Amino acid sequence: MKANRGAYAAAFLATALAQIIVADTSLADPRGLWRTQDGATVRVASCGGAICGTMVSPAPGKSNTDVDNPDPDKRQRSVVGVEVMISMTPNGPNKWSGRLYSLAGGQTVNGSIVEVDDRTIRVEGCAGPLCGSQFMTRIR
Repeated sequence: MKANRGAYAAAFLATALAQIIVADTSLADPRGLWRTQDGATVRVASCGGAICGTMVSPAPGKSNTDVDNPDPDKRQRSVVGVEVMISMTPNGPNKWSGRLYSLAGGQTVNGSIVEVDDRTIRVEGCAGPLCGSQFMTRIR
């Protein structure tokens, strides 16, 4: 009888733990509208089998054009609509990895999005040995 209680308790604990793990990963969803630390707005949405982030509005006081783009033909294009998070795919719990385009400097680098909580993501990127990150706050 005691062995059965132990088996039932273990099964209950395993089921409860599995539900918690499933619940945690199901909450991870960076799709939505986000505000960067400098005030720009980015929309994160599905793009094929990945997620992508597109600039909705530049930060206040920043250029409306892609002035630092390495391609001279793109330096006059509007930053609105520029993809800044490119082909981000799941890479662990609450994390997506892919490419990031930085309007400041015009570089595309390897990077990731980490969901800190349902209102905050951290965007991380590295250009060679130099790495940086910033937090973004969910608008909706």
